[in-house]
Amino acid sequence: MTSTNSHSFSPVGRDGSGTIATIRSTSCAQCHKGPAYLDAVRMATRETKFAASLLALQKVLEGRGIYYSEASPYFFKSAGSTDAVNAFTAWGSADTMGAAFNFSLLKHEPGAYAHNMLYSKRLIYDSIDYLDDGALNDTVVAAINALPDLDMSLKGAAAAYLGPMGRRP
Repeated sequence: MTSTNSHSFSPVGRDGSGTIATIRSTSCAQCHKGPAYLDAVRMATRETKFAASLLALQKVLEGRGIYYSEASPYFFKSAGSTDAVNAFTAWGSADTMGAAFNFSLLKHEPGAYAHNMLYSKRLIYDSIDYLDDGALNDTVVAAINALPDLDMSLKGAAAAYLGPMGRRP
């Protein structure tokens, strides 16, 4: 994408508190028409819901004994661990490892809520759906609502972001 901010990799500008204040890239308006894409308040709402759904995925992973850390190799057997000896390796299936990798990908892509949002939603949705019971069967809302470590507002934001009526986006 070309703009005066082309190397910032951020489609938005933030105010002093970190809240989205502007849409930075003029390139966005070339493809995305209407206020849904070009309104800072709506983008901030999307970012909040994205963060809640990503947190829900993290909590589902933790429920399976897979703990994320910013330290490589990113996944550990216990919370707060960064020692390679405690690296999580007992994936059990490629799908479980894929769900964890989806989390890591989106955790490291700060603009995922803004660009290719549908893809991001589906990665989170499918990861939670699989991790919940080993099947893709639209149990995401129930899985989110069963998480003990999330308050109701975060659960509601995550479910609202991931899809209407609890169905895959």
